[in-house]
Amino acid sequence: MHLSGDDREQDIPLESIPGDEIGLRLERHVGPALLGGQLVHTAEQDRLLGGPHRRQSTPSHTVIDLFMAWQVTRDVRLNVRVENLADQTYRRHLTLGNQPGRSIKLQLGYQF
Repeated sequence: MHLSGDDREQDIPLESIPGDEIGLRLERHVGPALLGGQLVHTAEQDRLLGGPHRRQSTPSHTVIDLFMAWQVTRDVRLNVRVENLADQTYRRHLTLGNQPGRSIKLQLGYQF
């Protein structure tokens, strides 16, 4: 989806709109487990105001995540997620700092 906007009264870009994103998500059930991954590419956002208070443009970036959900028993579920698999350094639009590097999340749930 492409989003772009302008302030028509002042004829300036709306710089709060992030860059375009495109993603792909794949999932596959293997027995009691769900395996999957997603890839999200965000385009550069450089439609910003000029002048001394100009914000930084946001470079393009691609992030890959992997996940697994395993129904161990009827009541127990294990989830594992690896976010930012390639340990990509990137910044979301209008944030001041970089996003965290690679992270691994482990979750064990019990339903009663």
